[in-house]
Amino acid sequence: MDVRRAEPADLPQLKAMYQKIVAHMDREGIRIWDAVYPAVCFPEDIARQRLYVCTEHREIAAAAALCASGGEEGLKWSGGRALYLNRLGVCVDFLHRGVGTFLLKNAADLAKKQNAEYLRLLVVDGNYPAVRLYQKNGYTRVPGIREEPAADRILYEYGFEKKIEKDKPDGEK
Repeated sequence: MDVRRAEPADLPQLKAMYQKIVAHMDREGIRIWDAVYPAVCFPEDIARQRLYVCTEHREIAAAAALCASGGEEGLKWSGGRALYLNRLGVCVDFLHRGVGTFLLKNAADLAKKQNAEYLRLLVVDGNYPAVRLYQKNGYTRVPGIREEPAADRILYEYGFEKKIEKDKPDGEK
């Protein structure tokens, strides 16, 4: 598995992958994304060099945007400089293979290189698979709930964050 910045040539594969993710989520009763979002964000994410893809043999297995902001209102984040992980999706063909964990670890490494102290993300109420993934990987829920207006309802989002471990000086354990 490799992680790299997404390129414009990745757009068709990204859109197809997220269509499959949306269909899978709909079947599971997790109606958060649709035919428009999150795919509508990908061209700008790529242009701003903040969309990363996890690939295996040229096939995109997962993707996520690493952003400077991502939802502060209504949540009580810890202090410190943070980056936000948005639109994380794992291709349904790669579910339960550790791809989400691999992408989270690499996102934390990328955030560390950008001097972030925390990696944060939002999870919509009812997205239990995502909550389990983040908790399994050391993310903790922060106090508060963020309300995000959607076309036909309000989505309630919980904040999760993880303190990024700093590299220890040579010789320290």
